[in-house]
Amino acid sequence: MVEALRVGDAIASGASQRAIGLGIYGGDWPGDGEHLKSRVRRMIPLAAALIRAGPRGVLAERI
Repeated sequence: MVEALRVGDAIASGASQRAIGLGIYGGDWPGDGEHLKSRVRRMIPLAAALIRAGPRGVLAERI
């Protein structure tokens, strides 16, 4: 969840998917088999859900 919250913060600050991938996970973009790109794409909906749930929802794991 920490990674997803970091992705949410990056999105809120206007970071691109590429910037998120390189800044949070490092490595090459998109990388071998585009695994990094896929990882960022999967984290974006989770980040949005965590933000919608708010602090109580996150702590209660209601996502």
